[in-house]
Amino acid sequence: MSQKLLKRKNWLTLEDSARCLSITLSEEVSPGDLIQLALEGHFNLSVMLPRETLAVKYELNESAHDPAPTLDNTPDGLLARLDLFSRSSWALIPSTRTLYEPNFDMTTHIAGLWGFPCFESSGNMDILGQRLSQTLSSRPINDSPSDRLHPIVVQHSDSQDIYALVTLSDEFRVDFSAELAPRSKYTLCSLPENSFLGIKQDELQHFITSLNEPESTDDKALNPPDDRANDKDIIRTQRALAALAIGLSKKQPAYRTGDKPNALRLAKLATDHLRDSESDRTPFGFSETLMRETISAALKACPELKD
Repeated sequence: MSQKLLKRKNWLTLEDSARCLSITLSEEVSPGDLIQLALEGHFNLSVMLPRETLAVKYELNESAHDPAPTLDNTPDGLLARLDLFSRSSWALIPSTRTLYEPNFDMTTHIAGLWGFPCFESSGNMDILGQRLSQTLSSRPINDSPSDRLHPIVVQHSDSQDIYALVTLSDEFRVDFSAELAPRSKYTLCSLPENSFLGIKQDELQHFITSLNEPESTDDKALNPPDDRANDKDIIRTQRALAALAIGLSKKQPAYRTGDKPNALRLAKLATDHLRDSESDRTPFGFSETLMRETISAALKACPELKD
């Protein structure tokens, strides 16, 4: 496929993305390279779901890290233990300080293009690990349907809402009138057959642009505030920037890698808002590289905010 046709596509498979990068960089790039770069936070992956798939919405549990209640050996205590075990099998834990749980009152059918986040506790990591160890390239993901220990999740590109792929449980299929707990009506499942992983064109082009940007030598972005301890404005600004970066990364999993803020994605978000709508340039010499270094320096200067 020609480079012109590749650039016309709004979304590219991993193989097409690798081919596009290989042509642009004049060096060999493999789908495995792209998976590793995505895991390191350089861009977001997407998945094309070929048909409607049942999904349940996940919501942030604000009280997930409150002290756990005491569970005794009474019948009520044993039932509570079973419920806790069932909840843990469904839980999505992107970081040590964040936990999402399914809202079974919000199930829907989804299809088409969705984000495929690299959450460490999700079944997505199983799939990416398999792809790294195999040379599947453009072939569809051959995941046979099966129950999973961790949910496979997708993310809406605009709202950032998270959904897990599910199917109706065997028990519920046998008797739809059965009075079952909501969690017992569904089973975690795999990606549907003929699903493809890939990258949105704008994500890929942003990454290519970042490769072409010169590394910043601006000492103001790199130096921690220790050498200018008397400059209270700089210290205050860095603390505010670090707090905003940490707060946003906790609320929106797309802006963190593991339990740490993803400076690259935060920088992309910031520069997109700074970009002039007519010229597509950012004022005051801001670039994604400079913004990333500024955010990274602020986080490094304020380690106590991460606790």
